[in-house]
Amino acid sequence: MADRPALRRLTPNVQIAEHDFLTGCLTATMRTNLFELQFGVRRRPDELRGYDDSCIVGWTIADSGNNLVEAHYLEDIKGLDGSTYRPLCSRIDVVSAQGGEMSVRLSYNSDEFVSTYTLRDDLPAVQIDYLIYGTYRVFNVVDIGTPGGVVEKFSGATRVLGQESWTRPIVYHERPYWNVHVDERADFLVPDAADAGSLNYRGYMIMAAGKEGSGWGLGRAIQIYRQGEAGGIRCVKLLWDTGFETFPCYDVDQERRPFRSFLFAYSGGFDEAMRLGCTLVDRFGDRS
Repeated sequence: MADRPALRRLTPNVQIAEHDFLTGCLTATMRTNLFELQFGVRRRPDELRGYDDSCIVGWTIADSGNNLVEAHYLEDIKGLDGSTYRPLCSRIDVVSAQGGEMSVRLSYNSDEFVSTYTLRDDLPAVQIDYLIYGTYRVFNVVDIGTPGGVVEKFSGATRVLGQESWTRPIVYHERPYWNVHVDERADFLVPDAADAGSLNYRGYMIMAAGKEGSGWGLGRAIQIYRQGEAGGIRCVKLLWDTGFETFPCYDVDQERRPFRSFLFAYSGGFDEAMRLGCTLVDRFGDRS
C-alpha cells in the first residue's frame, strides 16, 4: 500500500493532500473553532463503481466529538454534498481567509462544476455556493450521513420547516416530497406549487434529520428555483432519516443560475435546527 501523502497547508485551518492514498483523488481537511470537515471520496459499492464522487466524508463537532458522517473506505455510500452526476474534484484553492471566515473554491473536471465552501468560526455551518453545475441532463445534491447517531434507515426522524401546512405527510425516497418536474408529478396526480408553498422560507427550504432524543443532527437550507430570477432546486427527496437528495435540474436545456445552500449541525433538537436554518437564511441568504 502506498504511503499516505503529506498534507499541504494553505492556511492555519485548511490542509490539502494532493492525492488520496487509495483513489489518487484530492482530499482536504477544513477546520473552524467549532468543527472539522474531511473532504474526500465517497466510495460506491462494486455494482456502482464508476459513480464514486468527491464530498464531505467526515464532519466532527469539536465540543461533543459527534460525527455527522461516520463513513469508512470501501464500506458504504455515506457522505454530504455529493452528486452522482459530478466528476471527482480536480482542484481546491483558498479564496479568502480573514476575520474568522474562510472560503474554499472546489473545481471538478477543470471547472465543469465549481462550488465554494464558506466556513465561519462562530457558526456550525458550511455555506455552499453552486456556481457552475455542468451540462449533464440531471444534477443532484446528495447528503447521506449519520445524524444523531442514525446508522439504519428509518431509525430516526426528519423535519421540514412548514410541513404542518404542506399537502402531504413526510414521504421518503424514491417518492419526492416536493417536486415540480413533469416526469415525477404522476406520483401525486397534480403538480406541486412551484414556490413550494408552506415549505418556502424567504426563498429557501429548510430540512433536518436526526434521532429523536439524541438532540443533535444534520440540517440543510437550500435555495428554491425561481424562473428567470434565481437558481435553486426543483425537487426534494428525503433519504430515510439519514439526509436529503435535491435536484437543481432535470433537463439539458434548463436554466442553471448559481444558487446558495447551507449545511449545518445542530445540538438542541429539531426546534433549534429550524431556528438555526432560519438564522442562516436571514443573515446570509442570497436575495438575487
